[in-house]
Amino acid sequence: MKRKTFGIGAGVAAVAVVVWYGWRGLEDPGAGAGRAVSKGAVAGKAVVRAELPGTAERWPEFGSPDFGRVARERAEAWLASRGRDAAGLVGAWDLTGDEALLMEAAERFPGDPRVCVAMIWKLLGNGEDAAEWVDRLVTAEPQNPGALYLRAEAQHKAGASKEAMATLRGAVALSGKLDLHLRDRMVTVREAALASGAGVKDAAMLSIFGPLSRGGGAPYLNGGHRAVAEGIKAAVAAGDTEEVVALAGISLGMANQMAAAPAPNLMDQMVENEWRRSTLKAMSGETEYGNSGTTVAQQLERVEAKRSEVVAVVGALSRIGDWLPRASEAEVASYADTFLLRGELEAMKMITAAGEKWGPGR
Repeated sequence: MKRKTFGIGAGVAAVAVVVWYGWRGLEDPGAGAGRAVSKGAVAGKAVVRAELPGTAERWPEFGSPDFGRVARERAEAWLASRGRDAAGLVGAWDLTGDEALLMEAAERFPGDPRVCVAMIWKLLGNGEDAAEWVDRLVTAEPQNPGALYLRAEAQHKAGASKEAMATLRGAVALSGKLDLHLRDRMVTVREAALASGAGVKDAAMLSIFGPLSRGGGAPYLNGGHRAVAEGIKAAVAAGDTEEVVALAGISLGMANQMAAAPAPNLMDQMVENEWRRSTLKAMSGETEYGNSGTTVAQQLERVEAKRSEVVAVVGALSRIGDWLPRASEAEVASYADTFLLRGELEAMKMITAAGEKWGPGR
C-alpha cells in the first residue's frame, strides 16, 4: 500500500495559549476559546515531506476542508472495521473535523465518557450549554473529578458559589483519576492515521494536532476553580486564616488531581501550576505543608521553578516549530510518545534538547 504524506502545520497549540493568558491570570475563556487554541496548532510550516519519493501522495493541509474530505475517505475502512464504535467515531472526528461523525457517536453512545467529553468541548467552544453532557459524564464516571469540576464551573457561572464549593469539596474527595480522555483520543487518532496510509511521522503529529484542534480542557476546568480562588481572596481580606487553609486544601487537592491526569497538554500544566502558585502565595510561608516536612515557602519555591521551566519552553516555541519539520521519524514518534506518557511539557523539553544538538545540515 502506498504511504500518503500530509501537509501538517508545525505550530504548537501553546502559542495561542500564551497569548490568551499572557501570564496575567486565568479568565473565563468564553465561546470560541477552543477554536482560538486550535489555530495555533495548525499554523506554520509543513511537518513532513514525501516518505517514499515517487510513490507517496501528498494530502491537503491539515485543518483545510480538502484535508477533512480526503481523511474521511481514507478512514472509512478503518472505522467500518471497528464497527463504528464510540472511540472510533470520536477519533475519526478528531482526525477529519467532520461533525457528522461526532453527532453519530452522540446518538449511538450517549453514555460513553469519551463521547461525553467530546460533546462538552464542542458545545462549550461554541458558547452553548453543555449541562446535559456534564451530567452524563458524571453518571458514566462518578469517580472522575473532572466531571465535577465542569459541574462546579456551571454552578459558579450561574451565581451559585456555595453549591460550586460543595461540588469541588466532593471532587477532591474522590479516589478516581481526573481524566479528560486526551490520551485515549491521541492513541485512537494515531491508529486511524496509520490505518489510512499515513507514515509513522505523520500519524504521530496528527495524534496531537487532531484532538487538540477540537478544543477543550483546562480553561473550562478553571471556571470551577475560580469559586475557590475567590473564596481564598475573601478569607485573606477578612484575616480568616482557618478558612484560607481550608480552601487552600481544596485548591491544592485540585492541582494534585490535575497533575495526575493522563497526557496533560501544556495548557493543563500551566493552569495546574497557577492554581498552586496563587494558593501558596495566599498562605503564610512559615506554615507547615501537610506532612511533607516542608513549609509553604519551600513548596512555593518548587512551584516557581516549575513555572520557570514552562516559561523556558514558551520562549523556545518558535524554534520547536522550526525543529519539528526537520526531526526524524524516530524523534517525532518519541515526541508523541513522551506527550502520551509524561505530558506536553516534557515532550517539548525533549524536542528542544534534541534540536539544540542538530547541526546546520538538519
